[in-house]
Amino acid sequence: MDEIAQGVRNAERWLAFAGGAPLRALEYATGERGEAIERVLRGVAAGDRNALADTKDREALEPLAEVLQKMALDRAFASLTGRTKYGSGAIAGDARAWLAYARAMGRHRTLTRHPLNPRLLAAEMLAGMPEN
Repeated sequence: MDEIAQGVRNAERWLAFAGGAPLRALEYATGERGEAIERVLRGVAAGDRNALADTKDREALEPLAEVLQKMALDRAFASLTGRTKYGSGAIAGDARAWLAYARAMGRHRTLTRHPLNPRLLAAEMLAGMPEN
């Protein structure tokens, strides 16, 4: 069990996911946002795009876009350098395709605050995911 003074479990993992920002890592590790991120990471690891696309509320959209963006960046980084930045567990893939997808997720992250239909936006985000 990895703990720091604030009682955070998996502190190194959360710090990596937060891009090295300690306060954001603490927020992820102790708040509802972290729980939402965990759900998305489990869904991505299981390859269950249907469950991820069944997003019914706006609050779940931003964590979905964030995880997909960081996973895409990690896949691109892994293919270019052999290392990841966000600790998403991603494996190397087509760097160009994953960078384009990460860019699209960045645009979608701004849209998650005001979607007309959360399910439709989630389905669109997942449909654009590269295959390799």
